Amino acid sequence: MAKRSKGVIYSEVFENRNLDIAGILRKCDNGKAYDALPAKEKEKLWQNLYNEIKASSAQEDDSINIIKVSLELVLCILTSTQSSLELSRLLMTYLNSEGFTVPQGLANSLSKLNEYWLAKIEEEEHIPGMEYNTLKHLLTLCTAEKPLATDIQRLSSIRKAISSTPFEKVVPSLKPLLIKLVETPFVLNSEHGQRFIAQAMVLSQKLMIDIHKTVMLELGTCNKKKSADYGKIYVAAWHGSSDEIRSHLEKQCFQHLMETFLREQRTSLELSKNNQNILVILETWHGERKKKHPGFTTMITNAYQPILWKYLQSGFNMHRCNAADLLFKAFPLIRCEDNAIEAEKLFNMQYEAMLACLKDDCHIVRIIGIREICNILSHYWNSFNSVQIRSLMTVITKQNACDTSTAEVRRMVYIGLQSLVKSPLSCDYIKQILPILANNIHDVNQRVRIAFIQLLNCIKEKKDPTFKYSDVVSMGNIQYRLADDNAVVGQWIVKLLMKNYYHSKMPVVEWTKRFIYLIKTYRKSYRNFFFYSGKSLTFTDACTIIYEILSQLGMFVISKSGIDEEDSENIVQKPKEKTRGKMKNPLSEANVGKESLDNSNSSTKKCAFDDPEVVLGLFDVVTILWVLHDIKLNKPENEETRLKLYDTYIKYAQPFINYYRNCDLFSGIIALSGNIPASLLRNNSITLPGYCIKMLKSLNLERTHEDNEKVICMLMALVKWGRGSEILEQITLWLDAAFETQNMNETILPRRRVKISETIQPNSIAAIHILNMLLKKEYAKLSILKKNYKELFHLWKFMSRIRQLIEVRIEQGEPFCEELVSDEFLTICFRRYVKLIPLLKEDSSNEEDKENTDENKSSEGLINHQKEIENVLDWGDSFLYPLLQNDQIGETEKDLVVTLLEDILYVSDNMIIVHFVNNWFHFKVGRFTLKLLGSECAGRFVKAASRITAALNHSAKLLFNVSDDLNMFSTVIPSLVSHILNVLVTRNFSDKELEKMEDDLSATKINLSKVLATYQDNLKTPSNLKEKARELRLMVGLFADCIVILIKKKISDEESSVPTYSNISQLPPIANVFITLFHNKKTWSSLFIYLVNAKLSAAGDDIKTVLACILLLNMYALSDKKTSHDELKKAVSTATKKLNEMKRILKMDVTESSMEIDADRPLKDVEINNKEVSSETLVADTKVTEDTSQDMSASSRDDKNQSDHDNSAESKENLSKKYFVNYGFKLISSIESTLTNQMEVEQD
Repeated sequence: MAKRSKGVIYSEVFENRNLDIAGILRKCDNGKAYDALPAKEKEKLWQNLYNEIKASSAQEDDSINIIKVSLELVLCILTSTQSSLELSRLLMTYLNSEGFTVPQGLANSLSKLNEYWLAKIEEEEHIPGMEYNTLKHLLTLCTAEKPLATDIQRLSSIRKAISSTPFEKVVPSLKPLLIKLVETPFVLNSEHGQRFIAQAMVLSQKLMIDIHKTVMLELGTCNKKKSADYGKIYVAAWHGSSDEIRSHLEKQCFQHLMETFLREQRTSLELSKNNQNILVILETWHGERKKKHPGFTTMITNAYQPILWKYLQSGFNMHRCNAADLLFKAFPLIRCEDNAIEAEKLFNMQYEAMLACLKDDCHIVRIIGIREICNILSHYWNSFNSVQIRSLMTVITKQNACDTSTAEVRRMVYIGLQSLVKSPLSCDYIKQILPILANNIHDVNQRVRIAFIQLLNCIKEKKDPTFKYSDVVSMGNIQYRLADDNAVVGQWIVKLLMKNYYHSKMPVVEWTKRFIYLIKTYRKSYRNFFFYSGKSLTFTDACTIIYEILSQLGMFVISKSGIDEEDSENIVQKPKEKTRGKMKNPLSEANVGKESLDNSNSSTKKCAFDDPEVVLGLFDVVTILWVLHDIKLNKPENEETRLKLYDTYIKYAQPFINYYRNCDLFSGIIALSGNIPASLLRNNSITLPGYCIKMLKSLNLERTHEDNEKVICMLMALVKWGRGSEILEQITLWLDAAFETQNMNETILPRRRVKISETIQPNSIAAIHILNMLLKKEYAKLSILKKNYKELFHLWKFMSRIRQLIEVRIEQGEPFCEELVSDEFLTICFRRYVKLIPLLKEDSSNEEDKENTDENKSSEGLINHQKEIENVLDWGDSFLYPLLQNDQIGETEKDLVVTLLEDILYVSDNMIIVHFVNNWFHFKVGRFTLKLLGSECAGRFVKAASRITAALNHSAKLLFNVSDDLNMFSTVIPSLVSHILNVLVTRNFSDKELEKMEDDLSATKINLSKVLATYQDNLKTPSNLKEKARELRLMVGLFADCIVILIKKKISDEESSVPTYSNISQLPPIANVFITLFHNKKTWSSLFIYLVNAKLSAAGDDIKTVLACILLLNMYALSDKKTSHDELKKAVSTATKKLNEMKRILKMDVTESSMEIDADRPLKDVEINNKEVSSETLVADTKVTEDTSQDMSASSRDDKNQSDHDNSAESKENLSKKYFVNYGFKLISSIESTLTNQMEVEQD
């Protein structure tokens, strides 16, 4: 029953306006007892209400209030009566007529009255216009910014009342509101809103299409939740539609969505935004099948049938990718009314499609197939027979697992197999086939290896005692992978293995034995096991391991040394007793470890710890874990744990030092001691910092890898103890001794804290090596730059005199007599000097400030990077470069100069990469590099020049303004690439030189490939497209010229035969390196062929250039699958025209041009030597002359013979050209035949 307005008594309202209405209302209790009124009074009441509302609507005073009360009264009467509403028809007709203007604020009241009327009256008794007015009002409310849930519910409640409305008439005016309703999230989220839209869709075919079009537009931008709501609307519309509308809905909406999905553009595994949302709708439909709707299930299958199989066999990869996605998401397609034979036939069709997807030419289709088929098998394993399962798994494990086209296919195999391992249906079968994949743990691709290890983790988590990951891959293979792999893969391996060796509930003795076994059995991998344990081993567990290992090793050493534990505690001063007394024990297994150690077999411990490798390994474990968790250990909340570990190590430090002092284990003790503050180690009999300094002084130049590791351990420990300044001072003293030999040492040195022992001679080369090792380690470098920056800056300033020393050495013309200033020292010292420039702090003050405060800036250790590297570059240009052109200097001096110049280019490259220099420097270093590439030693600068080119290219792309950018890309970079390629083409390198240059060529190729990629990316910006396209063609043209010239040289060198190339490995050296940039790459291959075609057009009468180009075309036709056939045909056509032109120039007749040539037959068999050609020609000519003109004079015959003799050399050259022309025709015929065969295969 409708609620009356608060405090309103309807009879009193009408008392002063209409006494008849007031009197009747008093009789029926203000409408509540309407049914008790006589028929005449009912009729009179409705007539008076009609007259009152009609009269009030024409007034402008307080008529709005009267109309409002009247509407409430009418609603009250209608909700309380059980009798017919026919008497109110006149009034309701007037309220919904065009003659009645709804007063402001009363539209909602009238709408509620209409809604009640529509719900009570039969459809055939509806009042014209009522449905329209009500629907328009409710649609307006529901399409507001934040509609009320009650309004959406009211809209849904009238959906049945409007089902018979002639919608074709009212839709045009309501269409904008209906469309907006479909886009409103609040309506879509409401179940009532979904029902209304579904009902509206099936009222009119035209409206259904309009709503569907709106949905299609929304799918490009909406989220998945909204897409799922659309899916539910389609399902509700299908269930609520008639047969005729349902047919249109299936064809124009359902199948349209499916086909749109199948035709969507796609270039990768990821779906587009539009297709992702369509797939959500389709999956909503697929989910509806699980609710046991046979009709809907059959309809979905029938809707897919005509289009899905068509697109699965499409010639376009994107169509097959989309169809594969759809096939697997829709699986299984079934028709409920099919008999067993028809159902099996439909299932077999799906199985055959699955098998075809696994073997598809497109790798994306194969990836989708592997992923989805494994998922399907994990759920529908019993639906497939054994033959079908074996066929599918054979392709996956034997073909896809070894797919060489892309690593992502192999990766997806192991991701897919994880779902089969987890499924109890397929687990037994998977046990049998996984061992054949064991060696694939060593795949070359990191992502594939991770997926394989994740598969092993999946087996482990299954906790099946009959199925262990060690049955799939042996522990040796896993440990080998751990030893050889990086941290990303290593973390997954450690996660797999960790519980085999340690978990928090394992007794101390047990995990100690397992650690010892790990160290002894897998010496190459145990360090990585702990290095990569950060995510698998908690901080508390790591501290427990450190504590227990130190305790066990300490007690072992004490027992071996005969020192009582109590005595050993008095060797060092302990921290405050109070702190230790109040400290809680955060190491949960500490006590357990002591008990286990006391109760364990001492002979077993003695045997294990007597092995130096085991002890060294355990020290390594402690050091690694300590360093790994050092940051967290030093946090204030972990102070108790840190102090306990300090106490434990200090307690056994002296026994460790005494026992292991004279063996290799001592380096492990030093490394571990580096984690302890130096102040806590002062009372030991051996001062470790002093010992390390002493060992550095006696550094041997001929060191092994193990020796280097020991030096690094000492350096790291000294840096951690804050002794970096002493290391730098020692280096400075040794360098000072070297410069002193040439009177270039410091006149006043700072106070020396470390005095050079008389028995230890200065070692300048060792000093540079120590500095290099110090700055190589990231932790040590950062620590030195932070704590000892001033000392490092003064050392760099001190090293600047190396340039003066080099000048003296070059002018002298022979090495210095003193070993301290050998050529090796000059080289490595200069290299370290220039490498220090980027590490020093930049002076960011203005130029004016710099002039006034140079001394202050120097004292603060600030430099101008741009200025310093320019000084070095200017010195190289003014002093070193002229020496390359000087024939008077020896080879030793020239090698020294080349090495120094390479170092200058290397550091200039670094300065450009880190953006420490301005644009002007880019051009300066570019010009300097061009000068070096023009020198006699240009071959030595190829790698460095390619690095400079790549750096300039990258920096120009990021930093330059438009003018500089164009200048760099159009002039400097092409010039550098041209000079680099010119050096490689013009120099005749021997086989040994080429073998030595192999790494340089590989690096050069990588650097130049980055340049090409940038030129290609430049085309993506819309400005100056023509200019950028021209630059790209110019750049690729340089490589094409280089490769053609190298092949042409090969043709000239092999005078006896013409080389043949069926793949890139057969090309001449250098050419076979750079051709890989343009081979089997869709865009680059076509562009390269286009430029070879241009080279052919410009070849003139150079037959060797034409033949070289044809040889390249033949190789591309045979071995490049991504070359455009159209480009190849154009190039072949150009080559044919060129050969025909040369044939006419050489006046070759049909017999000559068509003679068969054997490619393997040497040219000497076709040609004849010079003497035979000339003599036979003369004899033949003489015979002809005698037969045709007996009266020719002797002088005339002599002149002709002389002319033929002079042209004999030209005759030989013509024969060679004719041979090359004929050989070119044969190659073209072979190319055309190859292209024809390839096109036939593609058509099939």
